[in-house]
Amino acid sequence: MEDYGFGDSATLLARAEKAVHRALELAPDSAQAHTSLGLLVSTSRDGPASLREFERAIDLQPGYADAHNWHSWVSLLTGRADAALKSATRAVRLNPLSAEAVSNLALSYIAVGNPESGLIEARRASELSPGYTSAGYYQGICLCELGLYDEAARVPTPLSLPGGVRA
Repeated sequence: MEDYGFGDSATLLARAEKAVHRALELAPDSAQAHTSLGLLVSTSRDGPASLREFERAIDLQPGYADAHNWHSWVSLLTGRADAALKSATRAVRLNPLSAEAVSNLALSYIAVGNPESGLIEARRASELSPGYTSAGYYQGICLCELGLYDEAARVPTPLSLPGGVRA
């Protein structure tokens, strides 16, 4: 909620911190709790600490798709494109219907210089969740990287979809 601006940041982060630490008290080996702590730490822009928590979660539960997905995202933010691609690929293998994970895979392909694969994944994310803004944005980036500017200009936006956001 804090990340998307839904409420007072300080209040939301304090509640999240209390909840995460209570979860870790109750279940110190919970992959979900360590993933939540990784997300919480990422709000303070401490990428290395955030990645450590995701890696702990992955060690505890290697099949936990969300830990791989968030590891991918923070790896991208910290300039670790190869690690991001590896984590995103694993997240999608574990949860192929997650538009967010597929979208992170698309961005990972963009980051490693493979816009062709990025475009395939961005389109798949759009199919999984029509109107998912990141997927359309990544499609546009890939098309521009491929020199397909006219096609990039035609990528649907949430405003152009049926039932889209109205001003």
